[in-house]
Amino acid sequence: TGTQSCGNGSLSGNIYTAGTGINGISEDCTVTAKFAVSPPPPPTGLTATPASQTQINLSWNASSGATSYDVYKDGVFLNNTTSTSYSSTGLSCNTSYSYTVKAKNAGGTSGSSNTASATSDQCTPGTPTIGTATAASQTSMTITWTRISPFTESGFRIFPSVGFGAGEAGAGATSGSISNLTCGTSYQFRVQAHVDTNGRRYYSGNSGNTAVVSTDPCTPAAPSNFTATPASQTQINLAWRDNSTNESGFLVYLDALGDPTTADANTTSHQVGVSCNSGPWTFRVQAYACGNSRCYYSSWSNNASATSDPCTSAPTVTTTTPVTSITQTTATGGGNIISNGGATVTVSGCVWSTTLNPTTANSKTTNGWAIGGPWPCYMTGLTASTLYHVRAYATNSVGTSYGSDVSFTTAAIPAPTVTISASPTSVAYNGSSTLTWSSTNATSCTASNCFKNLYSHLYRTGRKFCSS
Repeated sequence: TGTQSCGNGSLSGNIYTAGTGINGISEDCTVTAKFAVSPPPPPTGLTATPASQTQINLSWNASSGATSYDVYKDGVFLNNTTSTSYSSTGLSCNTSYSYTVKAKNAGGTSGSSNTASATSDQCTPGTPTIGTATAASQTSMTITWTRISPFTESGFRIFPSVGFGAGEAGAGATSGSISNLTCGTSYQFRVQAHVDTNGRRYYSGNSGNTAVVSTDPCTPAAPSNFTATPASQTQINLAWRDNSTNESGFLVYLDALGDPTTADANTTSHQVGVSCNSGPWTFRVQAYACGNSRCYYSSWSNNASATSDPCTSAPTVTTTTPVTSITQTTATGGGNIISNGGATVTVSGCVWSTTLNPTTANSKTTNGWAIGGPWPCYMTGLTASTLYHVRAYATNSVGTSYGSDVSFTTAAIPAPTVTISASPTSVAYNGSSTLTWSSTNATSCTASNCFKNLYSHLYRTGRKFCSS
């Protein structure tokens, strides 16, 4: 479209053909042409892609002749752009939106593009309320929590207070586990909910921390340098090196028996009762650590064997018979130790009493031999004309043994003997004579006067007597 100032030319489309005009073809002419502009076609290939909880990105193909584009959201003009893409921001999470685009130029505005719809990313779930932490093993814990609205979570993450790593739980869960923890270590835990949407993850805030809880104790190190040594007839002493710092105690096993005996934590020795002269007994020991109602056991120590000391018994002793050198107050007995019973005899001798089977609680000697015999024992302080019982005895660490009971009677006290003499032996009438007497075994003596009558008959006016 345009104007022409001369000639009779013609305009067809964009082609101007000059005419001969009034003054012929040689006449100068000025032609002003203004070409017509048509509106661009509608854009094609519009797509809408969620980019976040508050943004959707748009993209379309360029329209021929377009100089800009108008973007519409849910039928309402949103913005104009010269680009073939646009980011719709300030949206609400988890909300569906529809978009169209129109192309523009000087000739006008195209029709609408195809409609593209998209939903913004899901809303962030509510922050959980923390519950409890419970040890499940040496390296894992179970954590509980309460879900909080909005309940949009895809799952939960559990974080320890120390170290790295996290546990996972699915949507709707109110408990979960975390592993790869360190044994015997105290932890606190927190929980986050998360939602996974369009390839992105959004986390809630952190819950509070649980109370401090420890994982199960570490398995203790095995004891080493284990030894077994006989200590007596009935005891074997065990010893080992404690290579652990966290054991609750030790288990001592005797291979011949089923159940172990226990030893306290931090000990390095133990005593085991056995019978005399028995064995060899074979032992082994292991450490154990308990916590959270579970126990963990070390590997075994080396084996160690020992035999208890030989058995011992009370000595075997006999009483020497017969008793000799018996007087009114003394006698000689004796004994013979046939066997010391496997233990040293500490004292031996004879015991005596007026009752059967005397013991060391009665009168005794202590100068017997430790082994062998016969050896004498000298009994003193006896009473004349008395029946006595005597036994040899011997004592070792096991006890006291006695020989057979032997009886004897001490000697009696003899009647006193007296020698008497008179001087002169013949006297005249009304004469006198001196009597003299003596005794070797009397304690006292008395005498009475005697006379001879006229008829040469002897009468005693009393009697001589000697008391014992």
